[in-house]
Amino acid sequence: FVVGAQGRSLYKECKKCKLFHNPDDNVCPTIIKNHVKWVNIPERFEISQHFYNIWSAKQYIKQSQAVVLVEGAPNVWRLEEAGIKNSLALCGSNLSDAQQIMLEMLGIHTIYSLPDNDKAGKEWSAQIHERLRRQFKVVTIEIPAEYNDVAEIPIHILKEIMKGYVCL
Repeated sequence: FVVGAQGRSLYKECKKCKLFHNPDDNVCPTIIKNHVKWVNIPERFEISQHFYNIWSAKQYIKQSQAVVLVEGAPNVWRLEEAGIKNSLALCGSNLSDAQQIMLEMLGIHTIYSLPDNDKAGKEWSAQIHERLRRQFKVVTIEIPAEYNDVAEIPIHILKEIMKGYVCL
């Protein structure tokens, strides 16, 4: 069952126009819709109403009574490669009310958050802790400074980081 799809621009943000387009283009685009960082298909698809990987992770989350929250799908893929099956991605850096309700319905006791090493990741981690600390044990796991996100961490290092927190 597919609820939607999401894609990310291949280009970095243009310093002049703040859109995402080929830096070799001599002119910044005038159509904003085609040059944004994220594109949802269908357009009405609200990623904030879902978690990436919920269908695959649900049984492991129920068994462990814990969830590993990350920002993006590539982080989930790397955790899966490391043998960690109970991870979910918000596909962004903001926990919505709908996502919070889904977490409450999963029967978990512990949330492990693995924020990206950037400003948005630090804000996301603080938001997760503040919003959920009264309902769950919330543990923030810092990733080594030389990596931007979980997806960049070699599997053997990721296993070492996670072994004290979740069952591999």
